[in-house]
Amino acid sequence: MAWPESEVVMQSLKMVPIPTAVAENVRATMKAPTYGFPAQRERAAGRAPCRHCLKLIRPQIEELILFTHDAFYGQGVSPLPGPVYIHAEAGPVFVGHGHLPNDYVGQPLTFEAFGENRARLGEKGVEGTNGDDV
Repeated sequence: MAWPESEVVMQSLKMVPIPTAVAENVRATMKAPTYGFPAQRERAAGRAPCRHCLKLIRPQIEELILFTHDAFYGQGVSPLPGPVYIHAEAGPVFVGHGHLPNDYVGQPLTFEAFGENRARLGEKGVEGTNGDDV
């Protein structure tokens, strides 16, 4: 579902990384927060975005941890868990709201827009963005 520009105007780009405490807990316990499902650690085989630092995990070089996460947990809405990746080794959390991380410039991306109470407003695919046109 794509949103027509006349219906939804995105005021600003906000990318929310997984909190450092969540990433540290997953690394320490190798379990998904909230659900307790086992997490999996392995060498990255392909393009995988780290949900903590928002950089791409380098294939065949870095290890990743795959686990189940609900970005909206605790916000009074129905659960919506899904698979996410983080670097297996700790690193700094992403800062820079309003700016696309450099690793994603030129990459095909899909943006989702959410409103109040996690109401999904729509999604938009962007091919080869330069970072300023999102």
